[in-house]
Amino acid sequence: MQFDEAVQYLLGLGHETLTIKLGLRNTELLLAALDNPERSYFVVQIAGTNGKGSTAVMLDSISRAAGIRTGLYTSPHLVSLTERIRIAGSDITPEDFARHATTVRTVAEDLLARREIEALPTFFEQVTAIALVAFREARVELAILETGLGGRLDATTAANASIVGITSIAMDHEDYLGDTLASIAAEKAATIRPGVTAIIAQQQPEALRVLLERCAAVGVQPSLAENTDLLKQIRLNLRGRHQCDNASVAIRVAKALGISDAAIISGLETVMHAGRLELIPHKPEFLLDGAHNPAGAQALRDYLDEYEQGPLTMIFGAMRDKKLAQIAEILFPIADILILTAIDNPRAAALETLAPLAQRHARGRIVESNSSTAAVQIAITETPNNGLICVTGSLYLIGETRPIILQLAEQQTMSHEELSHDELPKAISSQKIFTGRVFSVTVDTVREGELTYQREVVHHGGSAVIVPVFDDGTVALVRQYRHPAVRYLLEVPAGTLAEGERPDTGAERELQEELGLIAGRMEKLSEFFVSPGFCEEKMWVYLATELVQGQQRLEDDEVLEVVRLPIAEALEMITSGEIQDAKTIIGLMLAAPKVGAPLFETDYPAV
Repeated sequence: MQFDEAVQYLLGLGHETLTIKLGLRNTELLLAALDNPERSYFVVQIAGTNGKGSTAVMLDSISRAAGIRTGLYTSPHLVSLTERIRIAGSDITPEDFARHATTVRTVAEDLLARREIEALPTFFEQVTAIALVAFREARVELAILETGLGGRLDATTAANASIVGITSIAMDHEDYLGDTLASIAAEKAATIRPGVTAIIAQQQPEALRVLLERCAAVGVQPSLAENTDLLKQIRLNLRGRHQCDNASVAIRVAKALGISDAAIISGLETVMHAGRLELIPHKPEFLLDGAHNPAGAQALRDYLDEYEQGPLTMIFGAMRDKKLAQIAEILFPIADILILTAIDNPRAAALETLAPLAQRHARGRIVESNSSTAAVQIAITETPNNGLICVTGSLYLIGETRPIILQLAEQQTMSHEELSHDELPKAISSQKIFTGRVFSVTVDTVREGELTYQREVVHHGGSAVIVPVFDDGTVALVRQYRHPAVRYLLEVPAGTLAEGERPDTGAERELQEELGLIAGRMEKLSEFFVSPGFCEEKMWVYLATELVQGQQRLEDDEVLEVVRLPIAEALEMITSGEIQDAKTIIGLMLAAPKVGAPLFETDYPAV
């Protein structure tokens, strides 16, 4: 399989939590058929409710500082599946991932064909096997495995770790792990088996009692991690007081591995973990944190209470199976603006679920957004430069927004650097203006009666604006980064006419180039001057219908996202401020009566 095929195959096994099948038998048989790759290196397993991912990346950073070749397996990923498997500090390549996925798939299907297993291993079981096989091929010395869910029946437990670290245990995943802290702790405690070294973080008394009882039952003398003198010497590179507890576990595990204090200090002072109290420089700044249960929300709240910032805008989206009421009670009151957003995930909580919680707990203004990208746009628009935009509620939300936010930060940085216009990237959409490829300016003399004065005239060949509407009443828009606005804008497709090009021909060309669409019918809605007082530019607006899919032809350095939504919803986005582009507002308003869409469902004073 190629990488894209491998991803589609794995996703086709079902969402990793919706189709979860707890149990070790399938994983044990799969690993045995793969010649037990987990026996080729030393294994550390990290379990817990909160902090296990941070603890795992800390231990990885420490171990690499000590010169140990590591394999790190974490979940979930933010953008790409390759993030889950890191070898010597780098993500596995797509090619290697695909190759190992092919091997695991072949072996799994063979086991099923021979009826040695009753069903194909799940998404998480197969990705775990891919990681373990990749680590063997890469000749890692130490594999660090973050437990997926629970511990007793989690696929990572089949790797039979020699050292087990248990981070903070709290209420989460009650549908799978039980509805009491003791039952959840018991699932985590089951990773402690005879002969292992067990490192346990500071715990609530009920959870600690269960963990200690498990250690006694299997004859293990646990090591209780506490903040040490060594930790006091370290400038930890992860934010939040709670990270000290996670670092204490990582330090104890490192000590058990025989790693020096110098390597521990170096590793903890350079460790990085995306999406966990991650501060991204921007005006305004962004803080990304995947807090998704009450304990995580409280850790975020504690950090925000200490953080010196101006107005706080919070973008919040979450999974519907989380303790939403408790999380809302902790986080919502501190937001000056609370933006509720949908997440593109089958488990996501609907806006209708979040809205009543916001009404109950929020003290600031509440805004709803149908997409996380639009939520980021709204946040930037509404937040002053001295404010903070916090994105939280789910790592899936972080995964959707982080690439956009990083690009925004990069563009803002570039806009403040002294670069020649030739060095500016295509994403800075104003660059052609400066090279005279779009606009040119002349100065002429105007005489009116006895008055004579100089006049600057901006020359422009004109533009075609297209509103593409499908038979089902949906409209296709494009989302692009616009440098002067310092944000992404949602727009109808449009483009400058070539010299001598007819407006309808230009409209057809732009539609196919940007969206890959061919219109069976192209109807002119209007033509007008953009700013007749000083500019010759004229816009022709067309309604494109009877659409069929053709071939998209973007320029090599052109990046845009195509968004398709009901035209009525697009019109409402004008009133909510999510659509702010003038030609798009005009085009949608002209097209609405033609396709039978109500202009606006609510009164709007003026556009």
